[in-house]
Amino acid sequence: MKEETDFYASYGNEALEKVQSTLWEILLQVDSIFEKNNIRYFLSYGTLLGAVRHKGFIPWDDDLDIAIPIEKFDKFKKIAERELPPY
Repeated sequence: MKEETDFYASYGNEALEKVQSTLWEILLQVDSIFEKNNIRYFLSYGTLLGAVRHKGFIPWDDDLDIAIPIEKFDKFKKIAERELPPY
């Protein structure tokens, strides 16, 4: 955790805010795919903790933790390749 906060501190808080904003957009796109294709999912680890404890991201978090049932993973992978932007 300290190394991550030191990394972003050297670039300023705006860098981490931009990362978290981008993560939010990714989560919205992935959520839309899950909902449209009736794939159950849930947030886990730091993403879940941030949602509950901070009503958003943990202040130093820079990733998403999303879980789906293993039997739905191949279905999601195929759909994501078609529907998610290439970036």
